[in-house]
Amino acid sequence: MMRTRMKLGGFLKVWCAKHGMVLQKYGEGPFADSNKYTPGDRKARLQRVAQLRAQGQLGQNPAEGCQLISALRATTDVDGDIAEVGTARGGSARLIAEYSNGKTIHAFDTFEGDPEIGVDDSWSWKGRYACSLEEVREYLKGLPVELHKGLFPDSAASFKACRFSFVHLDVDLYKSTMDCLRFFYPRLNPGGILIVHGYLIASGVNRALSEFFSDKPETPIELIGYQVMVVKLSQPSE
Repeated sequence: MMRTRMKLGGFLKVWCAKHGMVLQKYGEGPFADSNKYTPGDRKARLQRVAQLRAQGQLGQNPAEGCQLISALRATTDVDGDIAEVGTARGGSARLIAEYSNGKTIHAFDTFEGDPEIGVDDSWSWKGRYACSLEEVREYLKGLPVELHKGLFPDSAASFKACRFSFVHLDVDLYKSTMDCLRFFYPRLNPGGILIVHGYLIASGVNRALSEFFSDKPETPIELIGYQVMVVKLSQPSE
């Protein structure tokens, strides 16, 4: 049995090398925290999410908040920036920042609520989630978060040459979701993760995900709650 395992391990190393991949051991690369993560860590994450929810700043439920953290941590070794669109009161941006190892989060929002809605957006309405930019800035003070006010993607004009490792979308609307997917997908590095909130409860989000990924190699993965996760497989391209 041991000899068979060694042969299989050698085969995998050769196959990975041939395909430009690195065979990593458990506890290395994206799994670096796997052998250190404990039930106590999970409890601490759940408690932190509960605290932010109690403050009224975080819209994600405990499972969604923990999934956001886990997805972020899985991209630790992926090059690129971190971005969020649909920051609203700043709860999820704060959560991401607290677990980003000091990496800057670029947070985009109109801070005037949802823009004009379309026929697929009956779940929302214009002006929903309006909040004060100054209050959000004060709430996130001291954290590595840069706020960008405006309608996306116009507000991201200076980021066209950037690459990303982790992106969180919470925009609810069909057009807004499509605009974000068109902007971030070609700029998301292989191994990077995209988390989209609003799945199942916002029909516009469902439609945008279905249409956009119909011709892509990635398949959106439904998570507990109202999130979808996409792990980038292909090389980034314009």
